[in-house]
Amino acid sequence: MRLIKRVVFKGFESPQLLLLCYNYHKFYKTALFIQDKMVKPKIVKKVIVADDHPSWREIYVGTVKNAFPDVHVDVVETGRDLVERVVSGDYSLAISDNDMEEEGAGIKALRTLREAGNNIPLYIVSGGSSDVARNALRYGASGFYTKTEFDSATVVTEIAQYLQ
Repeated sequence: MRLIKRVVFKGFESPQLLLLCYNYHKFYKTALFIQDKMVKPKIVKKVIVADDHPSWREIYVGTVKNAFPDVHVDVVETGRDLVERVVSGDYSLAISDNDMEEEGAGIKALRTLREAGNNIPLYIVSGGSSDVARNALRYGASGFYTKTEFDSATVVTEIAQYLQ
């Protein structure tokens, strides 16, 4: 142990106090150095995509990954799986087809999530009519897209607020 100088504390000399001060100073300098060199953990955003058709799942995943390469994307094939994963996971966003294992499965999943108090931003995609769009928005969907007019640039613009 190297003593730089003797410490006088309230009228008496104390080698133990000197050792304590020296060790504290050494620890404090080390802690500051580590703090300066530490890399803050990056929070990874997660998206879940639900569609029973592999080609459409690939389109949604590709749209998200091309615009947000650091985002993790999970896929499911049914509305029931979507609800289960959203409730048990930590997702920033969901994109779901409406007609999967049954007609209206996407809106049914949306209603189930909203009734459970889950407010995940959920976008419904469907080849269906304007009634489907009205119902999706009425039950709390963040947006609605038709498969016939699906525009990835519009989707990216709208979902960016949840993934940046």
